[in-house]
Amino acid sequence: MGGWVINVVIPPSHCEYLRKRVSPSVLSKLNGVIPREELSSAEVYALLSAAGCPRLGFLLTDLDPRDPVEEAINSWKQWLHIPFKYERGGETRMIVGPCGFLVYTGYLEPLEEELIARWGEGDDAVLDARVAVDHELERLIELAEAGFEGPAMEGFFDRYIDAVAEIRGWYEDTLSVHLGCSEEELRELLALGVGEPFWAPDGRLVALRVKAKRASELPAEVKEKLWRRWKSKLLGTLKDIAALLAVLRFTRVNAFLLFG
Repeated sequence: MGGWVINVVIPPSHCEYLRKRVSPSVLSKLNGVIPREELSSAEVYALLSAAGCPRLGFLLTDLDPRDPVEEAINSWKQWLHIPFKYERGGETRMIVGPCGFLVYTGYLEPLEEELIARWGEGDDAVLDARVAVDHELERLIELAEAGFEGPAMEGFFDRYIDAVAEIRGWYEDTLSVHLGCSEEELRELLALGVGEPFWAPDGRLVALRVKAKRASELPAEVKEKLWRRWKSKLLGTLKDIAALLAVLRFTRVNAFLLFG
């Protein structure tokens, strides 16, 4: 199974408008996003949540809603279903299940202050949802413009680990000689009681599997090595998502995002 893919579906009637109004370099960003390392939906959510954009992360993934604001955001999603065949008791049966969803790109456009004022204040989850997604998308674009560096990104990887663990019940990863760690480094960590070891037939230590319910449970040395491995892939995915959403936000493309 592949990773969580974000595509853009543009009606044919709007394609000519885009060709006339938008430069080829900008149009190229509408090809969609295939997250690095085939990240799952949960990992894409964790990425955005760690960047301070949990509501935006929920909009872009297929997690179940957990509060009224997420229920409101969930109502923006148009779910797609396809039939699946399976065998049971010697018979071929069929069930219809979800395969992804669409979101109208109008939900990404800047939210006018006048509209917010007319909408009113209070506990309206629909308004809270629109405002949260608007502010978080603005934040994501600002982080991208800063190269995902600076004070706002301090502790990012710890927050990412915590978000993955919250969804799955734990965070699990592997340190390996095939992924940039030396055997000496692995043996030093094993001596500290870190991870489950994997041995080669000749007695070499080739990998350690680490598992935690919170980032604070992992030694700093482990997190540093994992971050060294994942940094370019995680931040690269965030950059790709930010670039795509920025184009959709400011060109006001009449289209849909397709997730699956």
